[in-house]
Amino acid sequence: MPATPVIAAENLYKKFNFFRPIWPVNGVSLHVNAGEIVALLGSNGAGKSTTFEMLSGLTHPTKGSILLFDEQENAWIDITREPLYKRAQLGICYLPQKPSIFAGLSARENLLGIMEIMDSRVLSESMQATDPALSSREDYCDMLLGKFSLYEHRDKPAMILSGGEQRRLEIARSFITKPKLILMDEPYAAVDLSGVQLCSSLFREVRNEGVSILIIDHRIEDILKIADRVYFLHKGQVEMEGVPRDIVRNPLVQETLLADQVDRLLQIFP
Repeated sequence: MPATPVIAAENLYKKFNFFRPIWPVNGVSLHVNAGEIVALLGSNGAGKSTTFEMLSGLTHPTKGSILLFDEQENAWIDITREPLYKRAQLGICYLPQKPSIFAGLSARENLLGIMEIMDSRVLSESMQATDPALSSREDYCDMLLGKFSLYEHRDKPAMILSGGEQRRLEIARSFITKPKLILMDEPYAAVDLSGVQLCSSLFREVRNEGVSILIIDHRIEDILKIADRVYFLHKGQVEMEGVPRDIVRNPLVQETLLADQVDRLLQIFP
């Protein structure tokens, strides 16, 4: 069965400074398919964070294009200059590294607060697409909390939830609008081992429902375990693209990124 495309970046460049230009990204091209987890790997200065910021809309490329596939029109649309909030309306959800929850509100209020400010038609369409039996935003909220194993914490202030629970709450909030693609920036940051395992299981479940994930994180082993494909960036360019098993066998990846993890990763990905 052929893969269904979601987003594609074509020949991205990014320049900083005018008199002494720096090019952290030099012609990066990549794509993500529906229901696929794709990881961006690279050492510090490789260009992965700048590439990620261009895909999310936090910054615009100096050259190149970013295209989103429109299933209804069966065509690509150019989102290169669209800001982050416009991309969110098109189904691209951005989860920043720093917590974005409303700490003083309960877990339930975090979701209901977003629903309150949404266009009622969009909310209704999301509810119907999720479950035609849903009759109220409260029911929708409780369904999402249950889906992400947060229902028992629904009345707790978000600030007292664990790192993993807060991350799951952020993802539950993103699911209100049925995203096509979630861009995850360091999702395992400030998450303990049990939280990492729970989040990894959740990411796989999300992927199995047809939602795509593009992820960057310093916990290389953890993202390799869940990634379907990996792009390895080096000096602002895509040095290699492939499955985790092939990535960990690349000599440049081993030299610049894996250090003392090589033997362990070779055992994990035989």
